[in-house]
Amino acid sequence: NEFVKAKDIKYNYLWPEIFIAPFKNKNLIIEFLNENISLILKSLFIKFDINDKYFLRSLLILNNHVSKQFQIVNNLFYSFSNTNFLRVISDKLLGGTPQILGRVLNLIYISNQKKVIRFAHGGERVFFDDKLWVITELINSSEYYTHGIPEKISVEKKIKKLPVELRKLMPSKIKTLGSRKHQMIYETSKGLNLKVKKKVIFFPGCFLGERLLHNPFFKPSDIFLADYITTFINQINALDYDIFIKVHPGGIQQDTFFNSLGTKIIKDSFNLKHYSNSILAFDFAGTAFIDSLSSNFPIILINNYARPFSSLYLNDLKKRCEILEPYFSNNNLRFKNEDIKFSLKKAVEKSEYSEKFSSKFFF
Repeated sequence: NEFVKAKDIKYNYLWPEIFIAPFKNKNLIIEFLNENISLILKSLFIKFDINDKYFLRSLLILNNHVSKQFQIVNNLFYSFSNTNFLRVISDKLLGGTPQILGRVLNLIYISNQKKVIRFAHGGERVFFDDKLWVITELINSSEYYTHGIPEKISVEKKIKKLPVELRKLMPSKIKTLGSRKHQMIYETSKGLNLKVKKKVIFFPGCFLGERLLHNPFFKPSDIFLADYITTFINQINALDYDIFIKVHPGGIQQDTFFNSLGTKIIKDSFNLKHYSNSILAFDFAGTAFIDSLSSNFPIILINNYARPFSSLYLNDLKKRCEILEPYFSNNNLRFKNEDIKFSLKKAVEKSEYSEKFSSKFFF
C-alpha cells in the first residue's frame, strides 16, 4: 500500500484453525435459525412463488451453512483470546480485511484497547448504496482512510444513517490523504489516447465461475451474465468495432465460455498502457473501473441493475463515464443498437472531463 513501506511491516503468521473451541452455543444458534431464519426464508418462498416441497431442503442447507460460519467465528475468537496471541499483537492493526478473519481480529484488537486502521479498497463504493457494506467493512475499526474527500463525506453520511447502537461500532475518525496511486495513473495516461479508434476492451468483471457465486445484490448469477455478455459482444461486433475481453484474474471455469464467443481474450494483469486508444467497457464497478476513471480513457459502464447507485455523486460519475441502460426482455438484459452507438460516442466526449474528475476524487 502507498502509505506503508515494506521494511516497516512486522509479520505474524497465524494458523488459528488448529485451535478448536467447544461449540457451547450450538443449540442456541439452531433455535435462532429455526425461529428467525426460517421465517425470512418462508417469506421469500411466498414472495417468489416457490414450490413448498423445496422449503425443508433449503432450510437444512441454510442452517448447515450458517452454523458452520458460527463455528468458524467461535474457533477464531477462541484462538485469539485464549492463547498467547495477545502477547504478540502490536499497538495497531492495519488493513483488517472485511472477511470473517478480519472482523474477529478487529474485535480482538478493539477489545484490548488497540487501534484498528483500515484503508478503503477499490474506491467505487462512493457511487453505490451497497447493502450491508457499512457494517461488514467498517465494524470494530478506529480509523478509516478513503481515496479522497468525496468518499470521506460519503462514508460519514452512511454511518450517520445507522442505528445508534451500530454507530458505536464504527470508526470515530474518517480520514483521507488522497490517492497517490490514482494520481499517478492520471499523470501516466495522458499520452495513451491521442486518437481513439473503433476498439473496445470489455471487462466482464462479474463473471467469475459459479463456485465463486457472490451475493445476488452485488453480482448476478453467471447464467444471467453470460446471456447479456454474449448479446453485448455480438452487437459491438455488428457495429464494426474490434472488441477484446479482459477476463477477471480471480475467476475460474471461464475459458470455455469466453473462447466460444470468438473474441480475442486478454489474460495479462490490468495495465492501461496495453489498451491505448481504446474505449473501455465494464459491467462491474470495481478496482479496474476506478483505476480507469482516474485516467483519460473513454469509459462505458453497463448498468445490470444489481447495485443501486447513490445519488450523492452520481452526477459526477455520469459526467465522467457513459452509463449504458439496458432493458429487460423475458428476464434477460437487452441493448438497443441506437443506445450502444450513442454510448460509444458519448464515452469519448466524456473522457474530456477526466481532469476535473480526478482532481475532485483523488487529489
